[in-house]
Parts: sequence; structure tokens; C-alpha cells
Amino acid sequence: MSDTELGACELPPHTKTFRNAAYSEWVQLKNNYPRFVNYRNSKTESGYEELYRLQAGFYLRILNLKVLQHSTVPLKFAGQHLIIALKLRGTNKLSSAGGEELFLSASTAGIYYFDEDALLEDSSEKDDYLMVMLVIDVEQLGQAPLSFEADSMPRMLHPILNGVEKRLEFSYHFGPDILSAAEAVVGRRVRQEHLSLYLRSKAVELLCLVFQDISLLEANYQLKQIPEQDIERLNQVKLYIDDNLQDILPVADMAKRFQLSESRLKSGFSSLFGMSIRQYLLGLRMQRSQEMLAENRLNIDVIADQLGYRHTSNFISAFKRHFGMTPKAYQTRVLTKFMGADPKS
Repeated sequence: MSDTELGACELPPHTKTFRNAAYSEWVQLKNNYPRFVNYRNSKTESGYEELYRLQAGFYLRILNLKVLQHSTVPLKFAGQHLIIALKLRGTNKLSSAGGEELFLSASTAGIYYFDEDALLEDSSEKDDYLMVMLVIDVEQLGQAPLSFEADSMPRMLHPILNGVEKRLEFSYHFGPDILSAAEAVVGRRVRQEHLSLYLRSKAVELLCLVFQDISLLEANYQLKQIPEQDIERLNQVKLYIDDNLQDILPVADMAKRFQLSESRLKSGFSSLFGMSIRQYLLGLRMQRSQEMLAENRLNIDVIADQLGYRHTSNFISAFKRHFGMTPKAYQTRVLTKFMGADPKS
């Protein structure tokens, strides 16, 4: 593979280039260069390694190689970072010093976390080797622009985020959505002035898709563990929420009412309905608020009260975070555009 075969566009300005630098060096190089390309050309492989710093603590790494003969190379993993390795072509085996082995084949994702830099052996047979990697400082997951809330992230990450676990190794087979998005990153056709924004948006898309996949796997597993009696009670909880938005019980009291422990209520509801009680309650309130605003019969204070908000300002803030505009602005837009009505009438 020649240098000109890197992606579908020329190298961005200020890209540092290397030749045959060790794969273990990227952990340090990412701190020194916002983007670099490491061209590989040896008896065992040809191709390139590419890395982009998308923002502080968030990196995109691409390994696009042709393995010419069986080889084993040291592959370094950055400590304190969540690493998502998406294998698009080829098969390789990652082996840790402790003897653990993880096989990655086409359409397989490897999820890793180590509390310190870790060196693994990467063994590959003669074949194409294409991998897209997301590397994220775990502290950045909850900060803008990612801004993931804890209950929107896969449960397997919670012990990492809480400092309880120091290591994570997990793999699963992903579907066409992730494959398409990852291939778009490698074969991108985009103007240089738009490249950073494009890569950042695709990386965030991939991160969301992976989190969604893992959360669904977790939910399906948890669902199989829920007793039939609990499922009946959880459905009753959902009906209770639907009918009592104005005066909803706290979760602890709700658990007592429906004869569930608080932990079984929270985990069971999330597994059965695909979201936490808080997420379901917020979504339902926002849906009902849209309907009530469009009817134009009640003022904002009354709507807030009927949805269970003690203070109108809390409702306005929640609505604006959810829809990007105030309730009044939404009402004005809907009535003007779709009903031809005077929002003041």
C-alpha cells in the first residue's frame, strides 16, 4: 500500500508523519501531536496507522494494513481510557501478560479499559487488517460535548467510572449500522476544512451505537432473569406512572407500593422498558407537554403543575434542554405553522 492510498483525501495540514514507528509509541505520540500518520512497510506488513485528536481526551485511531505473513507485535493500550476497537477486516488475537486471550474477527468490537498503560501481544495471520478505534478518557464521557449521564451508559462501565474495577475486556459482534459508519471514517470523502467536524461527528455516532448495542445486550440478559411475577408488577408501575404524573411517588415509596425492592424496581424497569424510571418519566412529561401546549387551552403554570413540576421554572428548563426552545416558543411555532391560530387567543 503506497502513501497515497491513505483514505480518500490528502493529508490534513500539520499532520506529523512517521515511518515504521513501533505500535506501542502511539500512547505517547497522541499527547504530542493532534494528528499523525505512521506508514508501515516491512517484510511482515504494509499500510498505515492514523490518529486524530478529536478533542481533549478523545481520539480516533485507524489501523489499515495488509499483513504479509504471520506476525506478533506489541500493542499498547492507554491507561485510564476506554478503548473501543472495531474490527472491519481480518482476524487477530490479543493476549495479555496474565494469559487472557481475546479474538477479534470482522464485525467484532473489543471493549477495553486498564487503569494503567497495558502492553498486549497482537497476533495476526496473512490477511487484510482494518480496525477503527475510539480512545476516550473516561472522565470526558460525562463532560461536553459527549455529556453522557451515568444511567445512559452501559452498566458494565459503572464499576470503572466509580473506581471499583481497574480492568475491562469484552467483545461482541456488531451490526451493519456500526460497520457502515466505521467504513465511512476510513473511506471518507470530505473537504479538508470539514474533516475535523466530520470525524468528530462520526466518532460520536460510533460511540453512541456501541453503547446502544451493549445496553441492549445487558437488557436482554437482565430480562431473562426477571421473574414473571416481577414483570407483572413492573407493568403496573408503568401504568401507575402514566396515570399519576401530577403527584408521582418517589422511587422508594413506589417500590413499597408494588412490593418490589428498590434495586429490583430500578433494574427491572430498565431491563423491561429499555430506560430508567427517571428517563421514562421525563420522556412522558415532555410528550404530554407538547400535546397540552398544542391544544392552547392552558397556560404554562397550569401545564407545569399538571405534569408534576412544583416550580414552573423547572419545567421550562427541562423542556428547553429536551427540545432546544422554551415551552412558549414551541407553542407559538406549532400554532402559527400548523394551525394558523393566534397563540394569544
